Amino acid sequence: GADLPQLLADALGRCFPTKPDSAVAMGGVMHISSGSVRMHVMPDFSREPIRSYEGVREWLRWFDTPAPLTCMFVCVSRDIQGMEINRKHAHGKWGDSKGGHLHFDTTPKEISYEVYCNVAHTLYRIDRQKQVPDYNKGACACVCMCVC
Repeated sequence: GADLPQLLADALGRCFPTKPDSAVAMGGVMHISSGSVRMHVMPDFSREPIRSYEGVREWLRWFDTPAPLTCMFVCVSRDIQGMEINRKHAHGKWGDSKGGHLHFDTTPKEISYEVYCNVAHTLYRIDRQKQVPDYNKGACACVCMCVC
């Protein structure tokens, strides 16, 4: 399935081609007022290493989450050479105390977004992985953007 942060990252990549060592990034808040999305939360860390993408998918706790919910998101036009970052990332909150990581829309014909965002001035790479799994490049990347 598709999701708005991925669509925005793809549009940034098409509209703002950049050199391998640069990118256009933005982030903000999006409110989903109708439809539903697929989200996950992480249970306690596994005692054994997870060595496959399928292992990660089985370890996570998945939820089909109905609107309304509010998410913070970032999206980047490209993976900057050597940074190994995800091009999009979003976390959301719904109800009084529930939250998780947004994956994709599950009702694309019903989904409705209201989005407030800005272009990032600086992109910081935090907590570079010592070893990146070959099954999901940048799976645990943390990206921080500064809008000044």
